[in-house]
Amino acid sequence: MTVHPPNLSPAILHVVLRPRYSGAEMLVKALIPMHAGHGCRTAVCALLPSEAAFLPELKKLELLGCELFVPETELNRPQRVFQVARAIRRFKPDFDCGAFRDPGRLQPGRRHLERLAHRSAR
Repeated sequence: MTVHPPNLSPAILHVVLRPRYSGAEMLVKALIPMHAGHGCRTAVCALLPSEAAFLPELKKLELLGCELFVPETELNRPQRVFQVARAIRRFKPDFDCGAFRDPGRLQPGRRHLERLAHRSAR
């Protein structure tokens, strides 16, 4: 059995409703390059497919090393919970950030999902 050393870089998972040009998603789009610049591993988990116009932005995030968990089709509520659980299981984040109205309703198990506040949430 091969033992791999633990990754010392913090891993941050951002959970968004749908990748698009909107407040929360734009906040995440701005945070990921800063996190990557500080040596953090980053990932984005979306609950709905990306808007077509936002696909080039996702490609830019991928070039920064950001892992993407974006569905290709619409997901119902149970599938959305599974989507978040799958992203957590595969990415193994140290910190989860929810950038939408009520991320706490989607937390699988006992994980705590932080809510990012942006201008429209104040």
